[in-house]
Amino acid sequence: MIFKKSAANQLDYIFFPCLTHMPTFVNGVEDSTSCPIVSGAPKVIRATFTKETDFFAKNNIEYVDAAFTLTERNYFAKTMFETWGERLGITEDENDHACRQGFDALRAFDAEMERRGMEILEQLEWENKVGVLLLGRLYHLDPGLNHSVLDEYQALGYPVLSIRSIPKDPRWLARFFKDDLDRGFVDTPLTVSDVWPENYSTNSV
Repeated sequence: MIFKKSAANQLDYIFFPCLTHMPTFVNGVEDSTSCPIVSGAPKVIRATFTKETDFFAKNNIEYVDAAFTLTERNYFAKTMFETWGERLGITEDENDHACRQGFDALRAFDAEMERRGMEILEQLEWENKVGVLLLGRLYHLDPGLNHSVLDEYQALGYPVLSIRSIPKDPRWLARFFKDDLDRGFVDTPLTVSDVWPENYSTNSV
């Protein structure tokens, strides 16, 4: 972005926010903090590109790495306005509207991911075939870290689903947790407190 994209079309900002908290679909968690590596990555990147030479300043780019929480929407909007209001010349109403639109888009994306996941799971069940639920952290999307495992499985004919694409409807999930529900080990399929009481990290949980 600094050395190629900005050279072709000058970048004013690089926005890499520190996400301290993220929503979770799991019930009864201690907290919903981000993995420290995920939330701290923007600060590490800043240090890397400013240690000996400030490559951002040298290329007339402002690096913005403010901290945000996605679990408190009003506070998120306030932080976004404090970060971008003056830089972009927008009003607080415009900022709040944009934040609402963003959360609506995120909700629609999650719903579509779950819909597609349900289609795949139902097809697998109908055909009595196997799919792969691949669990990982955000940085595992980097091909240098995941060794193209997702591509390899899919090339072998196994559809790969992420946790985001698994339906979160407790009624649909109940059959997979029927024994635990019947015995009272859990009161909903969306809890992990029976196996991990100190579940505070959204990425891990």
